[in-house]
Amino acid sequence: MSTERVALGILCGGFSRRMGRDKASVELGAESLLARMRRRLGAEASVVLIGTRPDGPGQLKGEMIVFDPDPGGGPLQSMLAMLQQVGAAVLIVPVDMPFLPAGLAAWLAEQAPAAHAIGIAGETGAEPLPVLLRSAAAMELGRRCQAGERRAGAWRELAGAVTVPAAGRIWTHPASLHLLGLNTAAEVERAEGLLPIFGAD
Repeated sequence: MSTERVALGILCGGFSRRMGRDKASVELGAESLLARMRRRLGAEASVVLIGTRPDGPGQLKGEMIVFDPDPGGGPLQSMLAMLQQVGAAVLIVPVDMPFLPAGLAAWLAEQAPAAHAIGIAGETGAEPLPVLLRSAAAMELGRRCQAGERRAGAWRELAGAVTVPAAGRIWTHPASLHLLGLNTAAEVERAEGLLPIFGAD
């Protein structure tokens, strides 16, 4: 098992136009998406960072906030800012993936101990997020951000980046469920129906 200490970086800076409200405060099973992510993945983290806009979710008191350098400028610059904040490895997750498996950071670290960036391939191919970024990725990510790159999945094009299949001990359900992202009220309703499948986790 990996002993590497990994920070957790939760992306909350999007404008959530399809949802119509900040996703961090959307409730699933009487728990906000942000609180659920902190509970499920925060316990194993060296520190929890929240990447957001200066006018982002209002429920972040007491959190270690990393403001987006360019609000509305896309997730990649927020990912880089969180990586630079910790100066070590950070697992970057979007706040709207409520069923990511506990133990994800350690599992990813074990899959590729020397990789600069490690992401996941589900049933339909490589996902842009989540991704574990190590400090060695910062310089190249910085160059890409300065060149105007915005895409979260741009890390896949870095030297030293790998993608691993969603399989093994922590993947207790189909990857499509673990990697489900919530962008609309209808998708939140679907996720409510999936809660019994995941039990009390």
